[in-house]
Amino acid sequence: MEIATQAGMSFRLPYSMKEEGGWIIASCDVLDVHSQGKTEEEVLADLREATQLFLETCLEMDTLDQVIKSCGFRLAGAGTQEPVPEVPMMEVPVYLLSGKDAQNHAH
Repeated sequence: MEIATQAGMSFRLPYSMKEEGGWIIASCDVLDVHSQGKTEEEVLADLREATQLFLETCLEMDTLDQVIKSCGFRLAGAGTQEPVPEVPMMEVPVYLLSGKDAQNHAH
């Protein structure tokens, strides 16, 4: 009997916002993901969702490693935290399934 397991990871990514033509545009430039909305809350929620879907698609297509490397990311090493410029950051969770649940989700 196979037991389903869940795991998750979170990406902490920089984003920016600007107003243009009555819209607020939010961008996660490091992944080239963008969204727009009428309020900051709306556009940030939409940007987070779009980024999450982008990362999930990369995982499903087995291209996540290639994509994050091409965006300039590299492993910092265990316990290493390099200083990051003070820019707004968003948490983007990605959830993983294994076992029977993962097989059902894939179909």
